[in-house]
Amino acid sequence: MMVMNTALVAGVSGVVGSPIAETLAVSGVWHVIGLSKWVPAEPLPDVTCADVDLVDSDECRQFADNFYYRREDFVRQRGGARGW
Repeated sequence: MMVMNTALVAGVSGVVGSPIAETLAVSGVWHVIGLSKWVPAEPLPDVTCADVDLVDSDECRQFADNFYYRREDFVRQRGGARGW
């Protein structure tokens, strides 16, 4: 079994973040978690989304506190899902 790297891409719904996340995800060696204040209009396959406002320090702290221990539960709770 191959070990997957994890990439955390801020601004995944933007012009720069979206292609970075997509390129990493299709490579097959990266588990991609995308952070974005807005949900992208087009789904990004194999990218886990967490809607986090990076300007809101409390929201960022909550995400960071939950990221390691309950990553998938937190993403689902926030309304994101694998593949959007």
